[in-house]
Amino acid sequence: MATPDYYPITGIQEGFGDKGQVPQRLEIDTWWNSSDPTHVDQVSLFTAALKQFQAIPHTKRESYFRIAGIHSEPLYLWDEEGPQNKRQANEYCQHGVNLFPTWHRPYVLLFEQRLHEIMVQEIIPLFPKDQQTSLKRAANSWRMPYWDWASKKPVLDTVPEQYDYDVPQLLRLETIKIRTPAGLKWVKNPLYVFRMAPDTTLGDGGVNGVGQGNDSRGKPLPLIPFDRCVATSRYPPTNALTSSIAKTFIDGFTDNDSVMRRLRDYKIPDDADSQKASPDAVVGGNVSASLREAFYRVLRLPVYEDFSSTRRPGNKSDFTLWHSIEGIHNNLHVWCGGGAMREPGQGNMTFPEVAAFDPIFWLHHCNVDRLFALWQALHPWDAAHPQHWFASEARNQQKLRPFHRNKAGDYWTSDKIYETAKLGYTYPELPKSLSQSKGAEPKVTLNFTPEQLNKELNASYNSTRRAEQKASITTERTADVLITQALKVGPATKIQTALVENPALVVKQGEISDQLGVYDYLVDVKFALDGKPFIIYIFIGNVPDKDAPSDAVEYKNAVGQIYNFVAPIRSIGVDDEAGCANCKTQAKEKAELAGQVVLTNALITRWKQRLVHENNQDENQVLQSMNPEDVAPFLKTNLHWRIAGIDGSVILNEDMPSLKVAVAVGQADHFADDTKLSEYYGYKILYEVTDGRVAGASPADHLFAPGLAFDGEQQ
Repeated sequence: MATPDYYPITGIQEGFGDKGQVPQRLEIDTWWNSSDPTHVDQVSLFTAALKQFQAIPHTKRESYFRIAGIHSEPLYLWDEEGPQNKRQANEYCQHGVNLFPTWHRPYVLLFEQRLHEIMVQEIIPLFPKDQQTSLKRAANSWRMPYWDWASKKPVLDTVPEQYDYDVPQLLRLETIKIRTPAGLKWVKNPLYVFRMAPDTTLGDGGVNGVGQGNDSRGKPLPLIPFDRCVATSRYPPTNALTSSIAKTFIDGFTDNDSVMRRLRDYKIPDDADSQKASPDAVVGGNVSASLREAFYRVLRLPVYEDFSSTRRPGNKSDFTLWHSIEGIHNNLHVWCGGGAMREPGQGNMTFPEVAAFDPIFWLHHCNVDRLFALWQALHPWDAAHPQHWFASEARNQQKLRPFHRNKAGDYWTSDKIYETAKLGYTYPELPKSLSQSKGAEPKVTLNFTPEQLNKELNASYNSTRRAEQKASITTERTADVLITQALKVGPATKIQTALVENPALVVKQGEISDQLGVYDYLVDVKFALDGKPFIIYIFIGNVPDKDAPSDAVEYKNAVGQIYNFVAPIRSIGVDDEAGCANCKTQAKEKAELAGQVVLTNALITRWKQRLVHENNQDENQVLQSMNPEDVAPFLKTNLHWRIAGIDGSVILNEDMPSLKVAVAVGQADHFADDTKLSEYYGYKILYEVTDGRVAGASPADHLFAPGLAFDGEQQ
């Protein structure tokens, strides 16, 4: 019998500095805009390699198609042997379980390694010999770029300069100019879309049509014909099955502006009395939950088992644990692909079965891995902190199929992939060095301090801290941008000096101080996997008519969402033994998942801006303060939730008996010293907001430990 030819995933073990400095994965916009000659060469090599990668025949193990297919479809084994090379119960998918972050780490590593191999083995040899040395040096120091979707970046052509979430600039370009062996040349951008070979569809490679679950009457919705597609899509036109636009969908359709709109916060428009809110408005403040705040809150989770997946935490005493790295990851998928209420169409990223074919998947998951690495740096695993890793040692050692780490066929495990430096990379906030003596385990040296890391995280992502600081230093409404500019100067700076040219701003105190024990509000949601994708929307204010769900989030009362990123059970041409076994098992077991929306930012804006809310009793309400005695009755009449299918159809709350929505108030400490991370504690359940409502949490549900109900006294 022939020895299996396993593909060893080792990471790029080249390009280390002269003192062992580990090469960094860079943020894609920073990398793309860099004038450093090495980065300029890397962009050209990356583009050429990705184009070559995507052109490899889909039947080849090392092709873009087959590696993307590991995520779900086609249901072929990868680098493993079995009957007819088909996957059945032995699915690779790891969602809704604590292997989610560790399984995806060698997956992204494989993608990065393939691109480097193509650069060195196929692209660089085509250049004149006198250019190859510098190009190889650039290739060896290159690492896969990540898209920091939680960071606000400069918005082009805005005066004064504004910052907001956006799609990477490079992804917006259909063609780019790169260095080739024949000189500078315009080429099609392989990040814009993935396209199959001529006269070949995704279905020719084994991809099936994708199900959307059932409609409100329980009948299966039409399959989305990804099997007929020759290219990937982001926000394809609605009703992609109709003959008039089917060709647009099949040929591939990219709408990056819709991705941008889904990422951005809703803000108060220029007309503060308007019920409409706009992602393009610049006056006032955010009225929706903050993406960067969600990123920050994930980093503050103290236990790996809770951090790692959307599985509902076993600890019923801590309301903060219902957030996760997988939860924020899930929302990004539907924001990149499209579907449900706010934007039309359902593209590749919306569905696990076909998500990895869209090139944006790899930039997204590189950032998910960065979030994982940042969490590890804040919560190092050692004998004194066993909660910073798996609760079960058997789980630590579980094979991360189908990823082999050597030619002998040994699989990667979670323990083996714990340290990124040994895999050949790190991230800008986590500079490291790697040294190795002969016969000894490589030694990793951290070239940063906890204080330096904390300062970077506070500056980039702690939006509630900034909102509380703004609220504490002003007594009247003013533009966000004015105070934000002042806060950027630093905590030791006199605010009056920073805002001397803005006399309309009334300041209560001269310096930013600690904000200790301030109230913090969360919405926690529990639901069962249920075998179909859906989105749970959270609103503050009237919810639009049920017959017009597409209008729902055009209004300022939409504050957040939770996406159930799951492969529907039904898909064309797949029998009961195939499909996503992990998703099927969790659906059969009625696995309980959890998600969270932070309300604090949205409530601060409503309080400070004196926003009028018309409730269901046709009464106008204004939030009077952030104290629970004002917030609880305000939310009782103004907090709402709605479930939408991925096709935009409304799913009635009573039709999903597993759904439970709870609201809690806790306290937060935000420090003037920006080297200290914010702390969150003492959460109590505001049952008066949800008790007695369909899908609203009540004490009788026993979701939380006894004694956690808010009793009306200050904590």
